[in-house]
Amino acid sequence: MDIVDPMRIYHRYCVQVMKDDLGLPLRTHGPETTNGYLLVIFLSTVLHSKIRSLLRDSKLRMSLQNILLDLSKIRKVVLRDGTTLTTEMSKKQRDIIKALGIKYKT
Repeated sequence: MDIVDPMRIYHRYCVQVMKDDLGLPLRTHGPETTNGYLLVIFLSTVLHSKIRSLLRDSKLRMSLQNILLDLSKIRKVVLRDGTTLTTEMSKKQRDIIKALGIKYKT
């Protein structure tokens, strides 16, 4: 019976998420760039996994791509006097934020 290295399994998972779900190719020109790129991919994979886990536990039945698209429409504006305004959120956006457990000021 072969013992499978857990890091190898995790590495394969990260590469799969990177290529399939995130759509990120690996095109770099130096070791520093590659290391930085892999760090960003790793952090993206962690966030991606966490959001998918939260979605599984919630009652939302939306794809991650649609959720990110809906949330990308929220804007925060800082006026010259320092006042911060956030665009009004739709019910769908509020439901997503509640399902993901994000705290926000109204």
